[in-house]
Amino acid sequence: VLNRTINETSEIKLTYDQSVITFEFSALNFIQSENNHYAYKLEGFEDDWNYVGNKRSATYTNLEPGHYAFKVKASNNDDVWNENGISLAITITPPFWETWWFKCIIAAICIVIALVVINIIRKRVREKIKINKLIAELEMKALIAQMNPHFIFNCLTSIQELIMINKQEEAMHYLNQFSRLLRAVLQSSEKNFIALEQELTILELYLELEAMRFDKQFHYNIHVDHAVDPEEIVIPSFLLQPFIENALWHGLMHKKGDRKLSVSFTLENEDLLVCRIEDNGIGREEAARIKKKSLKANQSLGLKIIRERINLMKKQNDAIDLKIMDDVHKDGSVKGTTVIIKLPLSNIPADKPVEYSAFNAKINTATKVQASENLSQAMMNNSALQNEKV
Repeated sequence: VLNRTINETSEIKLTYDQSVITFEFSALNFIQSENNHYAYKLEGFEDDWNYVGNKRSATYTNLEPGHYAFKVKASNNDDVWNENGISLAITITPPFWETWWFKCIIAAICIVIALVVINIIRKRVREKIKINKLIAELEMKALIAQMNPHFIFNCLTSIQELIMINKQEEAMHYLNQFSRLLRAVLQSSEKNFIALEQELTILELYLELEAMRFDKQFHYNIHVDHAVDPEEIVIPSFLLQPFIENALWHGLMHKKGDRKLSVSFTLENEDLLVCRIEDNGIGREEAARIKKKSLKANQSLGLKIIRERINLMKKQNDAIDLKIMDDVHKDGSVKGTTVIIKLPLSNIPADKPVEYSAFNAKINTATKVQASENLSQAMMNNSALQNEKV
Protein backbone atom coordinates (compact mmCIF):
# COMPACT_ATOMS: atom_id res chain seq x y z
CA VAL A 1 0.00 0.00 0.00
CA LEU A 2 1.40 3.36 -1.03
CA ASN A 3 1.28 6.08 1.59
CA ARG A 4 2.69 9.19 0.03
CA THR A 5 1.69 12.88 -0.15
CA ILE A 6 1.80 14.19 -3.70
CA ASN A 7 2.11 17.94 -4.19
CA GLU A 8 2.26 19.26 -7.74
CA THR A 9 3.88 16.07 -8.93
CA SER A 10 3.06 15.06 -12.52
CA GLU A 11 4.27 11.43 -12.33
CA ILE A 12 5.11 8.74 -9.82
CA LYS A 13 6.86 5.40 -10.37
CA LEU A 14 6.04 2.27 -8.42
CA THR A 15 7.40 -1.26 -8.40
CA TYR A 16 5.36 -4.35 -9.31
CA ASP A 17 4.82 -5.20 -5.60
CA GLN A 18 3.27 -1.75 -4.92
CA SER A 19 0.05 -2.69 -6.67
CA VAL A 20 -2.44 -1.45 -4.05
CA ILE A 21 -2.93 2.35 -4.24
CA THR A 22 -5.23 4.66 -2.27
CA PHE A 23 -5.78 8.23 -3.44
CA GLU A 24 -7.14 10.99 -1.12
CA PHE A 25 -8.12 14.30 -2.64
CA SER A 26 -9.90 17.56 -1.66
CA ALA A 27 -11.28 20.59 -3.53
CA LEU A 28 -10.10 24.12 -2.70
CA ASN A 29 -13.55 25.32 -1.73
CA PHE A 30 -14.05 25.77 1.99
CA ILE A 31 -17.57 27.26 1.90
CA GLN A 32 -19.95 24.48 2.70
CA SER A 33 -17.28 21.96 1.74
CA GLU A 34 -19.67 19.14 2.53
CA ASN A 35 -21.54 20.08 -0.65
CA ASN A 36 -18.47 19.59 -2.85
CA HIS A 37 -18.81 16.57 -5.14
CA TYR A 38 -16.01 14.50 -6.73
CA ALA A 39 -15.43 12.22 -9.71
CA TYR A 40 -12.34 10.19 -10.66
CA LYS A 41 -11.07 7.54 -13.01
CA LEU A 42 -7.86 5.64 -13.61
CA GLU A 43 -7.05 5.72 -17.29
CA GLY A 44 -5.48 2.50 -18.45
CA PHE A 45 -7.64 0.60 -16.01
CA GLU A 46 -11.14 2.01 -16.62
CA ASP A 47 -12.87 4.23 -19.17
CA ASP A 48 -15.77 5.84 -17.27
CA TRP A 49 -15.76 8.43 -14.50
CA ASN A 50 -16.68 7.33 -11.01
CA TYR A 51 -19.04 9.91 -9.38
CA VAL A 52 -18.70 9.40 -5.62
CA GLY A 53 -20.49 12.42 -4.16
CA ASN A 54 -18.51 14.02 -1.35
CA LYS A 55 -16.30 10.96 -0.81
CA ARG A 56 -12.67 12.07 -1.02
CA SER A 57 -10.75 8.80 -1.55
CA ALA A 58 -10.22 6.05 -4.13
CA THR A 59 -8.49 2.69 -3.78
CA TYR A 60 -7.18 0.34 -6.51
CA THR A 61 -5.79 -3.14 -5.90
CA ASN A 62 -3.88 -5.71 -7.93
CA LEU A 63 -2.87 -3.33 -10.65
CA GLU A 64 -0.82 -4.90 -13.43
CA PRO A 65 2.53 -3.36 -14.38
CA GLY A 66 2.01 -0.61 -16.93
CA HIS A 67 1.24 3.09 -17.42
CA TYR A 68 -1.81 4.74 -15.84
CA ALA A 69 -3.19 8.25 -15.31
CA PHE A 70 -5.30 9.01 -12.26
CA LYS A 71 -7.71 11.89 -12.95
CA VAL A 72 -9.99 13.64 -10.48
CA LYS A 73 -12.39 16.61 -10.78
CA ALA A 74 -14.70 18.41 -8.35
CA SER A 75 -17.83 20.63 -8.29
CA ASN A 76 -18.73 23.57 -5.97
CA ASN A 77 -21.93 24.31 -4.13
CA ASP A 78 -23.65 25.38 -7.34
CA ASP A 79 -22.79 22.07 -8.96
CA VAL A 80 -20.33 23.64 -11.35
CA TRP A 81 -17.60 21.14 -12.31
CA ASN A 82 -14.01 21.92 -12.91
CA GLU A 83 -13.65 19.96 -16.13
CA ASN A 84 -9.86 20.38 -16.26
CA GLY A 85 -9.38 18.70 -12.89
CA ILE A 86 -6.00 17.27 -12.11
CA SER A 87 -4.09 14.31 -13.53
CA LEU A 88 -1.34 12.20 -12.06
CA ALA A 89 0.73 9.85 -14.25
CA ILE A 90 1.56 6.51 -12.64
CA THR A 91 4.03 3.91 -13.90
CA ILE A 92 4.20 0.47 -12.30
CA THR A 93 7.40 -1.26 -13.40
CA PRO A 94 7.24 -5.01 -14.09
CA PRO A 95 9.50 -7.55 -12.36
CA PHE A 96 12.81 -8.15 -14.14
CA TRP A 97 11.67 -11.51 -15.48
CA GLU A 98 8.89 -9.75 -17.41
CA THR A 99 11.08 -7.09 -18.96
CA TRP A 100 11.87 -7.20 -22.71
CA TRP A 101 15.60 -7.35 -22.17
CA PHE A 102 15.28 -10.35 -19.84
CA LYS A 103 13.03 -12.13 -22.33
CA CYS A 104 15.56 -11.44 -25.08
CA ILE A 105 18.35 -12.88 -22.93
CA ILE A 106 16.29 -16.00 -22.17
CA ALA A 107 15.43 -16.40 -25.87
CA ALA A 108 19.10 -16.03 -26.80
CA ILE A 109 20.12 -18.60 -24.16
CA CYS A 110 17.47 -21.04 -25.44
CA ILE A 111 18.68 -20.59 -29.01
CA VAL A 112 22.30 -21.18 -27.94
CA ILE A 113 21.31 -24.29 -25.95
CA ALA A 114 19.27 -25.60 -28.89
CA LEU A 115 22.18 -25.05 -31.27
CA VAL A 116 24.58 -26.77 -28.87
CA VAL A 117 22.21 -29.75 -28.48
CA ILE A 118 21.70 -29.99 -32.25
CA ASN A 119 25.45 -29.79 -32.79
CA ILE A 120 26.04 -32.56 -30.22
CA ILE A 121 23.38 -34.75 -31.85
CA ARG A 122 24.81 -34.13 -35.33
CA LYS A 123 28.31 -34.87 -34.06
CA ARG A 124 27.16 -38.14 -32.49
CA VAL A 125 25.32 -39.09 -35.69
CA ARG A 126 28.43 -38.33 -37.76
CA GLU A 127 30.57 -40.33 -35.34
CA LYS A 128 28.11 -43.23 -35.52
CA ILE A 129 28.14 -43.12 -39.33
CA LYS A 130 31.93 -42.92 -39.31
CA ILE A 131 32.17 -45.89 -36.94
CA ASN A 132 29.72 -47.91 -39.05
CA LYS A 133 31.72 -47.12 -42.18
CA LEU A 134 34.93 -48.06 -40.39
CA ILE A 135 33.43 -51.34 -39.24
CA ALA A 136 32.20 -52.08 -42.76
CA GLU A 137 35.60 -51.22 -44.23
CA LEU A 138 37.42 -53.41 -41.74
CA GLU A 139 34.97 -56.26 -42.27
CA MET A 140 35.50 -56.05 -46.02
CA LYS A 141 39.26 -55.97 -45.57
CA ALA A 142 39.04 -59.00 -43.33
CA LEU A 143 37.01 -60.77 -45.99
CA ILE A 144 39.62 -59.89 -48.62
CA ALA A 145 42.31 -61.21 -46.27
CA GLN A 146 40.40 -64.51 -46.12
CA MET A 147 39.90 -64.67 -49.85
CA ASN A 148 43.49 -64.06 -51.00
CA PRO A 149 44.83 -67.33 -49.47
CA HIS A 150 41.72 -69.13 -50.79
CA PHE A 151 42.41 -67.93 -54.33
CA ILE A 152 46.14 -68.63 -54.09
CA PHE A 153 45.48 -72.12 -52.75
CA ASN A 154 43.28 -72.95 -55.77
CA CYS A 155 46.00 -71.82 -58.19
CA LEU A 156 48.70 -73.78 -56.37
CA THR A 157 46.46 -76.84 -56.44
CA SER A 158 46.35 -76.59 -60.22
CA ILE A 159 50.15 -76.37 -60.39
CA GLN A 160 50.47 -79.42 -58.18
CA GLU A 161 48.04 -81.34 -60.40
CA LEU A 162 50.14 -80.55 -63.50
CA ILE A 163 53.31 -81.66 -61.71
CA MET A 164 51.71 -84.88 -60.52
CA ILE A 165 50.73 -85.86 -64.08
CA ASN A 166 54.31 -85.15 -65.25
CA LYS A 167 53.51 -82.02 -67.29
CA GLN A 168 56.66 -80.28 -66.09
CA GLU A 169 56.96 -77.71 -68.87
CA GLU A 170 53.32 -76.72 -68.58
CA ALA A 171 53.70 -76.57 -64.81
CA MET A 172 56.67 -74.21 -65.11
CA HIS A 173 54.78 -72.01 -67.59
CA TYR A 174 51.78 -72.12 -65.29
CA LEU A 175 54.02 -71.22 -62.37
CA ASN A 176 55.47 -68.27 -64.30
CA GLN A 177 52.02 -66.94 -65.16
CA PHE A 178 50.91 -67.59 -61.61
CA SER A 179 53.81 -65.49 -60.26
CA ARG A 180 52.60 -62.59 -62.42
CA LEU A 181 49.07 -63.11 -61.17
CA LEU A 182 50.26 -63.37 -57.58
CA ARG A 183 52.13 -60.08 -57.91
CA ALA A 184 49.00 -58.37 -59.26
CA VAL A 185 46.87 -59.94 -56.52
CA LEU A 186 49.17 -58.76 -53.74
CA GLN A 187 49.25 -55.26 -55.21
CA SER A 188 45.46 -55.12 -55.40
CA SER A 189 45.08 -56.46 -51.86
CA GLU A 190 46.51 -53.20 -50.54
CA LYS A 191 43.27 -51.43 -51.45
CA ASN A 192 39.57 -52.08 -51.18
CA PHE A 193 39.10 -50.51 -54.61
CA ILE A 194 41.34 -50.78 -57.65
CA ALA A 195 41.29 -49.44 -61.20
CA LEU A 196 39.25 -51.47 -63.66
CA GLU A 197 42.39 -51.78 -65.79
CA GLN A 198 44.15 -53.62 -62.96
CA GLU A 199 41.14 -55.86 -62.43
CA LEU A 200 41.13 -56.72 -66.15
CA THR A 201 44.79 -57.73 -65.93
CA ILE A 202 44.03 -60.06 -63.00
CA LEU A 203 41.02 -61.58 -64.79
CA GLU A 204 42.96 -62.18 -68.01
CA LEU A 205 45.81 -63.87 -66.14
CA TYR A 206 43.37 -65.93 -64.09
CA LEU A 207 41.36 -67.04 -67.14
CA GLU A 208 44.57 -67.94 -68.97
CA LEU A 209 45.63 -70.13 -66.04
CA GLU A 210 42.20 -71.73 -65.81
CA ALA A 211 42.21 -72.36 -69.59
CA MET A 212 45.50 -74.24 -69.10
CA ARG A 213 43.96 -76.09 -66.19
CA PHE A 214 40.97 -77.07 -68.39
CA ASP A 215 43.42 -78.09 -71.13
CA LYS A 216 42.00 -75.41 -73.47
CA GLN A 217 38.54 -76.95 -73.30
CA PHE A 218 36.67 -73.66 -72.92
CA HIS A 219 36.74 -70.28 -74.67
CA TYR A 220 36.51 -66.94 -72.91
CA ASN A 221 36.01 -63.36 -74.00
CA ILE A 222 36.41 -60.07 -72.10
CA HIS A 223 34.67 -57.04 -73.62
CA VAL A 224 34.92 -53.44 -72.40
CA ASP A 225 32.51 -50.93 -73.93
CA HIS A 226 34.09 -47.87 -75.59
CA ALA A 227 32.29 -45.61 -73.09
CA VAL A 228 34.10 -47.29 -70.17
CA ASP A 229 37.52 -45.88 -69.27
CA PRO A 230 39.41 -48.67 -67.44
CA GLU A 231 42.02 -46.22 -66.14
CA GLU A 232 39.50 -43.84 -64.54
CA ILE A 233 36.86 -46.24 -63.22
CA VAL A 234 37.55 -48.11 -60.00
CA ILE A 235 35.77 -51.19 -58.66
CA PRO A 236 36.03 -53.27 -55.46
CA SER A 237 39.01 -55.58 -55.63
CA PHE A 238 38.35 -59.34 -56.01
CA LEU A 239 34.68 -58.71 -56.72
CA LEU A 240 34.41 -60.60 -60.02
CA GLN A 241 36.90 -63.46 -59.82
CA PRO A 242 34.79 -65.68 -57.48
CA PHE A 243 31.80 -65.45 -59.85
CA ILE A 244 34.03 -66.39 -62.80
CA GLU A 245 35.52 -69.26 -60.78
CA ASN A 246 32.02 -70.44 -59.89
CA ALA A 247 30.94 -70.27 -63.55
CA LEU A 248 33.95 -72.34 -64.61
CA TRP A 249 33.88 -75.05 -61.95
CA HIS A 250 30.16 -75.42 -61.45
CA GLY A 251 28.69 -74.28 -64.77
CA LEU A 252 31.17 -75.32 -67.46
CA MET A 253 33.17 -78.17 -65.94
CA HIS A 254 30.22 -80.62 -66.14
CA LYS A 255 29.08 -79.46 -69.59
CA LYS A 256 29.78 -81.50 -72.69
CA GLY A 257 30.56 -79.83 -75.96
CA ASP A 258 31.34 -76.17 -76.60
CA ARG A 259 32.08 -74.21 -73.40
CA LYS A 260 31.98 -70.43 -73.46
CA LEU A 261 32.48 -67.71 -70.87
CA SER A 262 31.89 -64.01 -71.52
CA VAL A 263 32.74 -61.04 -69.28
CA SER A 264 31.57 -57.55 -70.29
CA PHE A 265 31.63 -54.03 -68.83
CA THR A 266 29.14 -51.36 -69.90
CA LEU A 267 27.69 -48.10 -68.56
CA GLU A 268 24.04 -47.64 -67.64
CA ASN A 269 22.62 -44.10 -67.43
CA GLU A 270 26.20 -42.81 -67.29
CA ASP A 271 26.37 -43.41 -63.53
CA LEU A 272 26.28 -47.21 -63.19
CA LEU A 273 28.98 -49.65 -64.19
CA VAL A 274 27.35 -52.92 -65.24
CA CYS A 275 29.54 -56.04 -64.97
CA ARG A 276 28.01 -59.03 -66.75
CA ILE A 277 29.37 -62.60 -66.49
CA GLU A 278 27.71 -65.13 -68.80
CA ASP A 279 28.37 -68.83 -69.35
CA ASN A 280 26.65 -71.53 -71.39
CA GLY A 281 26.96 -74.08 -68.62
CA ILE A 282 24.52 -76.48 -67.04
CA GLY A 283 22.76 -73.94 -64.83
CA ARG A 284 22.50 -73.55 -61.09
CA GLU A 285 19.89 -76.22 -60.43
CA GLU A 286 21.82 -78.98 -62.18
CA ALA A 287 25.11 -77.77 -60.66
CA ALA A 288 23.53 -77.90 -57.18
CA ARG A 289 22.28 -81.45 -57.83
CA ILE A 290 25.73 -82.62 -58.94
CA LYS A 291 27.37 -80.77 -56.08
CA LYS A 292 25.05 -82.48 -53.59
CA LYS A 293 26.07 -85.91 -54.85
CA SER A 294 29.76 -85.03 -54.84
CA LEU A 295 31.95 -86.00 -51.90
CA LYS A 296 33.44 -82.50 -52.07
CA ALA A 297 30.17 -80.65 -51.74
CA ASN A 298 31.63 -77.68 -49.93
CA GLN A 299 30.28 -74.21 -50.54
CA SER A 300 32.60 -71.92 -52.50
CA LEU A 301 34.39 -69.83 -49.90
CA GLY A 302 35.20 -67.09 -52.39
CA LEU A 303 31.58 -66.73 -53.53
CA LYS A 304 30.35 -66.70 -49.94
CA ILE A 305 32.82 -63.95 -49.04
CA ILE A 306 31.83 -61.86 -52.06
CA ARG A 307 28.14 -62.09 -51.14
CA GLU A 308 28.99 -60.87 -47.65
CA ARG A 309 31.03 -58.00 -49.12
CA ILE A 310 28.18 -56.94 -51.40
CA ASN A 311 25.75 -57.01 -48.45
CA LEU A 312 28.10 -54.73 -46.53
CA MET A 313 28.48 -52.43 -49.52
CA LYS A 314 24.68 -52.22 -49.94
CA LYS A 315 24.41 -50.90 -46.39
CA GLN A 316 26.51 -47.92 -47.51
CA ASN A 317 24.86 -47.53 -50.91
CA ASP A 318 21.66 -49.34 -51.85
CA ALA A 319 22.26 -48.61 -55.56
CA ILE A 320 24.69 -51.53 -55.61
CA ASP A 321 22.90 -54.54 -57.08
CA LEU A 322 23.63 -58.23 -57.70
CA LYS A 323 21.50 -60.56 -59.80
CA ILE A 324 22.19 -64.21 -60.67
CA MET A 325 19.81 -65.87 -63.11
CA ASP A 326 19.65 -68.92 -65.33
CA ASP A 327 19.06 -68.38 -69.06
CA VAL A 328 16.65 -70.81 -70.71
CA HIS A 329 15.74 -71.86 -74.26
CA LYS A 330 12.20 -71.66 -75.60
CA ASP A 331 11.63 -75.26 -74.62
CA GLY A 332 12.56 -74.50 -71.01
CA SER A 333 15.96 -76.11 -71.01
CA VAL A 334 18.83 -74.24 -69.40
CA LYS A 335 21.34 -72.63 -71.74
CA GLY A 336 23.56 -70.98 -69.14
CA THR A 337 23.83 -68.61 -66.19
CA THR A 338 24.21 -64.82 -66.07
CA VAL A 339 25.60 -62.75 -63.20
CA ILE A 340 24.93 -58.99 -63.29
CA ILE A 341 26.64 -56.62 -60.86
CA LYS A 342 25.80 -52.91 -60.85
CA LEU A 343 28.11 -50.40 -59.17
CA PRO A 344 27.38 -46.65 -58.82
CA LEU A 345 30.32 -44.73 -60.26
CA SER A 346 29.81 -41.55 -58.23
CA ASN A 347 30.00 -43.33 -54.87
CA ILE A 348 33.02 -45.59 -55.39
CA PRO A 349 36.02 -44.24 -53.46
CA ALA A 350 39.21 -43.82 -55.45
CA ASP A 351 41.54 -44.97 -52.71
CA LYS A 352 41.65 -46.37 -49.22
CA PRO A 353 41.39 -43.97 -46.23
CA VAL A 354 44.68 -43.12 -44.56
CA GLU A 355 43.53 -44.22 -41.13
CA TYR A 356 43.18 -47.80 -42.33
CA SER A 357 46.79 -48.09 -43.53
CA ALA A 358 48.01 -49.85 -40.38
CA PHE A 359 45.24 -52.42 -40.64
CA ASN A 360 45.99 -52.89 -44.33
CA ALA A 361 49.67 -53.45 -43.55
CA LYS A 362 48.75 -56.29 -41.19
CA ILE A 363 46.44 -57.87 -43.75
CA ASN A 364 48.93 -57.53 -46.59
CA THR A 365 51.75 -58.96 -44.47
CA ALA A 366 49.62 -61.93 -43.46
CA THR A 367 48.52 -62.48 -47.06
CA LYS A 368 52.06 -62.28 -48.42
CA VAL A 369 53.37 -64.65 -45.76
CA GLN A 370 50.57 -67.12 -46.54
CA ALA A 371 51.26 -66.82 -50.28
CA SER A 372 55.00 -67.30 -49.76
CA GLU A 373 54.43 -70.38 -47.63
CA ASN A 374 52.05 -71.89 -50.20
CA LEU A 375 54.42 -71.08 -53.07
CA SER A 376 57.40 -72.56 -51.22
CA GLN A 377 55.41 -75.70 -50.47
CA ALA A 378 54.49 -76.02 -54.16
CA MET A 379 58.12 -75.64 -55.20
CA MET A 380 59.18 -78.29 -52.66
CA ASN A 381 56.52 -80.67 -53.97
CA ASN A 382 57.69 -80.00 -57.51
CA SER A 383 61.33 -80.78 -56.61
CA ALA A 384 60.31 -83.95 -54.79
CA LEU A 385 58.34 -85.19 -57.77
CA GLN A 386 61.19 -84.45 -60.16
CA ASN A 387 63.61 -86.42 -57.90
CA GLU A 388 61.23 -89.34 -57.80
CA LYS A 389 60.96 -89.31 -61.59
CA VAL A 390 64.77 -89.32 -61.96
